[in-house]
This record gives sequence, C-alpha cells and structure tokens, in this order.
Amino acid sequence: MTYTDFYTAYRNAQPSTQELIDSEKIGNFVDQKLVSDHNLNQEHKKKLIVLISNTLVGINSINELPTLLPYILGSKADAETVRKEILEFLNSNSTTSASQAASKIDLSSDIKELEQEVHELQSLRTFASDMKAHTPLEPNHQSSQDTLLNKSGSTSGTPRWGSDS
Repeated sequence: MTYTDFYTAYRNAQPSTQELIDSEKIGNFVDQKLVSDHNLNQEHKKKLIVLISNTLVGINSINELPTLLPYILGSKADAETVRKEILEFLNSNSTTSASQAASKIDLSSDIKELEQEVHELQSLRTFASDMKAHTPLEPNHQSSQDTLLNKSGSTSGTPRWGSDS
C-alpha cells in the first residue's frame, strides 16, 4: 500500500470520515487508551494510527484486524483487547457503521464475470428446456417383459428354471 492508494481512498471517503481522520481523535485515542493502557511504544502508536485510518477509508477490512494486530503488537492476548477497543472507537466516532466504511469494494467486475458465466450455462441442454421446446426425447432402450421372455431361441413362452436350454 502506498500513500497514493491511501490518498485516493481518502478522497473517495465520506466527508465525516475525512473529518475524523483530519482531527486529533484517532491520535488521542491511540495515545490515551491504547499506548498508556497496554504499555506500547511510539512505533506501535504510529502503526495503530495508520491501521485505524486505513480501516476507516476501506483499505483494510475490520475482519483483517485480528490478523494485522498481532504483527503490530507482537502478542495475541493484547491484540484481542486492542481490537475490541478499536471497534468501540470506530463505532462511536463514525457516522456510518465501521463495517460499511470497511466494505467499500467495487464488485462490478465480479458481477460482470458471473453474468457471463450464467449466460454460458443457459446454453446447456436440460430436461426442462426439452420439455419447453416439446422436443421428443429419444428412448435409450425399449423392451417389455413379454419381449424379454419370448426371445428368439426360446421354445416356449414360459420361463424354464434349472435347465441348461
């Protein structure tokens, strides 16, 4: 991720999200709540501010926090507590829900791809399409019990058990 990626996402974010990122709220939250409560250093502080900002503009998903936080903090126990505190902060300071802010994903290319696959599937011959077209189905095998019992080479129309002929 580059600064250009962040800047593009920031410019596309809602004004309330831009306002929150531009304010001192994120820095104050990280400094007062996370750094002091969890004995984190300034390097942690910088990374947490970037992580929260990226989550707000949709670069990172909220679902990625459990994966990203242990790398930043170095401890899974602290990561879970910090994740909960970050979620509370995002929910209390965002006019849109944090999940909406984090899920701004362009799905148009995926939708087009799925539509194309659906159109390809429609060309398959199915029983339902045969019935609509009134196309008679060709039987695979036609027989009756009488035909099977009266095969050529049989001398009578009755079955013969226990005989070789």
